[in-house]
Amino acid sequence: MPMLSYRLKQINYGYYICCSETGLGNSCSGTYTQVLKLSSPTNAHVERKTYTNYANVVCLSISGGTVDCQYDTNCANLGQGYVCLASISSDTNAHVGDCNAYSLKVCCKTSITTTTTTTTTTTTTSTTTTISTTTTSSTTSTSTTTTLPSCTPCPSGACSISCGQTLSGRSTNSEEFFKFTLTSAKDVTITMTPSSTVDYDLYTKWDGSCPSDTNWDCRPYSGTGATETCSYSNLGSGTYYFRVKYYSGSGTYSVSLSCSTPTTTTTTTTTTSTSTSTSTSTSTSTSTSTSSTTTSTSTSTTTTTSTSTTTLPSDTTPPSAQVTSPPANSWQRTDFTAGLLYQDDTELQTCYYRVRKRQVGGSWNSPAWSSVACSGTPYSAGLLVTVGSVGYCNYQSTDGITTTCRAEVYAKDAAGNTGSINSTEWRIDYTPPTGDITINPPAPTSADTVTYTATGSDAESGLSQISIYVDGGLQKTCSSSPCSYTGGPYAAGSTHSYYAVIYDVAGNSNTTATKTFTVNAVCNNNGICEVYALNIGENQTGCSHDCYTVAYFTPYQNLLPGQEVAITVYFNDSRWDSSRDASLNLTIDGKEWTECQVHNKKWTALGWQHQNSWSSSDGKIRITSQLGYAKLETNCTLPTWLGSGSHLFVAMPTIYSKPTVLAPATARFTVGASQPTTKPTLNLLLEFLKQLLLLNIF
Repeated sequence: MPMLSYRLKQINYGYYICCSETGLGNSCSGTYTQVLKLSSPTNAHVERKTYTNYANVVCLSISGGTVDCQYDTNCANLGQGYVCLASISSDTNAHVGDCNAYSLKVCCKTSITTTTTTTTTTTTTSTTTTISTTTTSSTTSTSTTTTLPSCTPCPSGACSISCGQTLSGRSTNSEEFFKFTLTSAKDVTITMTPSSTVDYDLYTKWDGSCPSDTNWDCRPYSGTGATETCSYSNLGSGTYYFRVKYYSGSGTYSVSLSCSTPTTTTTTTTTTSTSTSTSTSTSTSTSTSTSSTTTSTSTSTTTTTSTSTTTLPSDTTPPSAQVTSPPANSWQRTDFTAGLLYQDDTELQTCYYRVRKRQVGGSWNSPAWSSVACSGTPYSAGLLVTVGSVGYCNYQSTDGITTTCRAEVYAKDAAGNTGSINSTEWRIDYTPPTGDITINPPAPTSADTVTYTATGSDAESGLSQISIYVDGGLQKTCSSSPCSYTGGPYAAGSTHSYYAVIYDVAGNSNTTATKTFTVNAVCNNNGICEVYALNIGENQTGCSHDCYTVAYFTPYQNLLPGQEVAITVYFNDSRWDSSRDASLNLTIDGKEWTECQVHNKKWTALGWQHQNSWSSSDGKIRITSQLGYAKLETNCTLPTWLGSGSHLFVAMPTIYSKPTVLAPATARFTVGASQPTTKPTLNLLLEFLKQLLLLNIF
């Protein structure tokens, strides 16, 4: 009971595949078959034995018999004797498990060869009246080993075969050729019968040339253990060649040649006359108890026969098959139906088809042929080809050129002719393209035109189209990347959306995320934050010169923790009027200034009732408000945790209704014995007074 593994020395895991059979082993020499290929000796992925991605081979060998391993979703489909050893998750780069783990099964079959010696005894007996004599002869057959000649190359090395002859026990790991000679026209049938564990392919040519991979008239291509037959009716005199090529597995094959006279219709007329005379004489002698009888018979027969023979025409034309759609080399992205057409000049019998796939840089896989009875002509069918990660065709054309999906077809007719295999190939791309869209300038004003630029790429079939949409409408379509469209100018305060749709040649598409922007006003830098009603719409986002937040700290040097100071915060913003509410978030060095009574308090909660000018009852809070402008003045106690040195004060206003956070205002102050290095400049104070005059505060 050997372990089925790449190397018996690999004992890293506790699970084994075990097989029980006389003479069974895991050698890759002698009589053996490949089971799987591994990506490495341990901790490996696996693939089918016919793939070429991995170099490590798992073998199953047998002494005194044959062994074969194949793949199917159900081992019973492969014929009697196949049992499941394991299952794999895919054709390559696969996981392996027990027979219930995955749908694709690893199925193996063994047979034991027994040599039997047979003795045949023949007895002949002759008898007279008085003496009986018996003669016995014995013949014993014994098995002998004969080395068969190599039957290659063609034509010089081809082995001869005659009509009615069978050549058995042949094997090759390459190819062999055979020849036969006809002296008159014959109906010819060549039959190649392999053992159940090996796949040989029969190739014939009916013009006297040597067949090859690309030059043949009949190639059944039936698979492991399948008998293959090629026939030709009324084949003329001459020398002809056929070929047997090894494909996979291990075992022997036989070839036979059957020849018969072409089909005829015979009419025979026979006239017969017969005369018979018989005479008998008998004499008896009583004393010797012996009697003898003599009988003589004479017969004369006269027969006259006339025969007329008419040779009927025979069907020697093989049927044709083709894939009619979709067009060859076209791009496919989802499941599609391939159109199949089979035709014959007389009567179709069986139509064959299969779908093959390959990776870029790899070889085509070899799935089993499927067939359907298709009597009559023509016969049309639709073959569903599935595309995607688990489809018939799951490899994409990553270089944009290589075909990775193929449908193959051929047919047999009622006369036994087998047509040639025809195929059509396609390129596969089921991955959408990638891309994005941007605008310039990033924050447009009412004076700007806006340029929308969409980019895209696709690694398989390539880009075919980019479409730009603004505010839900299609504005521009391009056939390459980048794609640009210019719109605007737009009204101040208006909001706009934009996105792009990117297509590849195969028809996949990708819609980018929808983005928006709001148009800023054209700032006139007059120190006044004009409201939307003036159709200017300045605000702190786009007009920081006219719309701003300012903070003052008095005094601001040589302060002490716990000391009371005066702060002033005001803002210009077109979104403010006295019907709204506001609050201030105050921090020192990033920490909440909770000791200040106005921190994060709505002004109405402090007692303000939307007046243009208001003071609290203790006079410590004062609010001034008018259209587009507001100011809060108050006294607050510095936190006790402040250390000596410079500190940063930040005030961030929020306007309520739809909460709008304005630009923050900052001011610096010092704690401790440090002396002021500069004084507020006269220009800064003059600018502050100018703003107040323009806003008619005084």
